[in-house]
Amino acid sequence: MIDYLRIIGFKNLQDFKISFKHGINIIIGDNDAGKTTILEALNLVLTGTLFGKSIFTEISPYIFNADLVRYFINTIGTPECIPPKIIIEAVFFDTDETARYRGINNLDRVDLPGVSIVVDLDKEFTEEYKQYIKEKEEVHSVPTEFYGVSWAFFSGNPVGGRSNQIRSTYIDAASIRFASGSDRFINKVINDALTEKDKARLSIEYRKLRETFSKINGVETINSSLAEKGKEITKNDFKVSVDISAKSGWDSVLIPYLDDIPFQFIGMGEQSKLKIGFALNATLEKTSVFLIEEPENHLSFTNMASLIDQISKMCDERQVIISTHNSFVLNKLGLDNLRLLHAKKSISLVELSASTVSYFKRLPGYDTLRMVLAKSIILVEGPTEELIIQRLYLDKYGTLPISNNVDIISVRGLSFKRFLEISKQLKIKTQVITDNDGDIAAVKAKYSDYEGIETIKIIYPENASLSTIEIAFCACNTVANLNKIFIKDFGSIEEIKNWMLNNKTEWSLRVFESAEKIEYPEYIKNAI
Repeated sequence: MIDYLRIIGFKNLQDFKISFKHGINIIIGDNDAGKTTILEALNLVLTGTLFGKSIFTEISPYIFNADLVRYFINTIGTPECIPPKIIIEAVFFDTDETARYRGINNLDRVDLPGVSIVVDLDKEFTEEYKQYIKEKEEVHSVPTEFYGVSWAFFSGNPVGGRSNQIRSTYIDAASIRFASGSDRFINKVINDALTEKDKARLSIEYRKLRETFSKINGVETINSSLAEKGKEITKNDFKVSVDISAKSGWDSVLIPYLDDIPFQFIGMGEQSKLKIGFALNATLEKTSVFLIEEPENHLSFTNMASLIDQISKMCDERQVIISTHNSFVLNKLGLDNLRLLHAKKSISLVELSASTVSYFKRLPGYDTLRMVLAKSIILVEGPTEELIIQRLYLDKYGTLPISNNVDIISVRGLSFKRFLEISKQLKIKTQVITDNDGDIAAVKAKYSDYEGIETIKIIYPENASLSTIEIAFCACNTVANLNKIFIKDFGSIEEIKNWMLNNKTEWSLRVFESAEKIEYPEYIKNAI
């Protein structure tokens, strides 16, 4: 299993390190944060393949870090010019089983068990490379023609043959690549599921099928006609048949069916479920590390819940590394397993209390991802405060908060501290807007643990008589103005107050939609 991964110069990660734990690891982050890059890098260093092909024959200029490539191109002809390279290292947990891989052939020169893959300028092409970069204006990308790949354990032994006991499976059900009507991913999974005897039997039967094709009556008639017409062009027999060369194997032609329907014609959700489920079951005994990209793709809630249960059961003796955009997956598998990607760094929530982790596991429908991915957050007690703050923000800045990466999350009062635990760990700028319920001392005591934390502010009316948002709102608006906003005809502020307290969502929605000028309580204005 993988202790940590180090990436240098691969795709959008220039110098990156991420640690993992036994069992489940969940990677989340914004688009382009590097989630897919991490899984691809892990798969590359463990299997030597990228996009389903061997890296030894498929070095592309586009897998190098763009910043390093730009620096290389801009410094050609100067002593600072360095050809970009890719280094990926996977450090294993130190066990008796991994002792054979120990060595100091790694970036830190520390005696550890692990494996590395390096894509760098091949010394045999040094002269050709120097000649190539003399024409600076002609160099627009990495000259991968002069590059080579070295893949070895930290012990110095090359990876391959019996020395390679690494067993990993990369599952990306969203990537559906058809070749001659066949899905490569599902065929690979089927290949992994079959025994060698099964494969040999299939191969023999498929060859027999190809060889007898031209003997079918209809095909013989067609070939007779073609041979007759071909006499004008060639002395040899001209006919059609099935390719029986070795390159055309059963696994590239035969396709799976579901209820007599070819696999590529069934629904996307059923395809995803089959791909992931089959891959997990077919490779279970052969794999110690599973890499799964966005398992929620195309799955209904029921199928996703079933899949998550399956993943949970199989991870006791295996390592599962998942990337996701789905809060259900995140909550169900546990925030304590989270690896958040932020500003090209990896952050975990290992210090969360067990009760907080348990709390979020019981909230499968809550969008926890909003919390961990937000740039800035305002936590409020309910939809009433959420609507009022949305309108105030719109009045002040001419746009809704989310447009400026400010997320307003409605949380039940007792849950504020659960969310603040996450906020404290991730250093997310967070404001809690809460009623004081007529007891200032109680509010201060409730949030005393967060006093002095620069990124967290607890905001409430400092006048105990303004115990709720309704009372505070009435205190800063006139009866006439509130009647215009609510489209009512109340005779006193007390009538309005009572109506607001009994119709919380209605009054806040009318404020949000009103064309009237609105005055807001001072404490809410301070938050904005």
